[in-house]
Amino acid sequence: MSDSVTRSTTSDQFEVHVDEKSVGRLQFVDHDPGNGEPVQRVLFHTEVDEAYGGRGLAGKLVGEALDATRAEGLQAVAVCAYVKKFVSSRPEYDDLVVPATPEALAAVPGR
Repeated sequence: MSDSVTRSTTSDQFEVHVDEKSVGRLQFVDHDPGNGEPVQRVLFHTEVDEAYGGRGLAGKLVGEALDATRAEGLQAVAVCAYVKKFVSSRPEYDDLVVPATPEALAAVPGR
């Protein structure tokens, strides 16, 4: 089986695919803090289909989403519990992740 991560062209999410089938997603919203700081990518929801659990796909999804965020020159805001846990044990993302502000949280759809 082969897996890959892509950014959706139709919604604000990254998707993980197994054999070209979408089996998980990481939803985000880009938020401009308006203070001269870089735009913040608020990562607020991660899920992988239960049938594909235990394969490390969520970690791959989050890692590649963070790498893409860095490549785009954005900052990351970890709102999702899985993303928070992921970055807490990976110091290579310390310079990328910024604390969640009330404004960044307010940008999350449905909040």
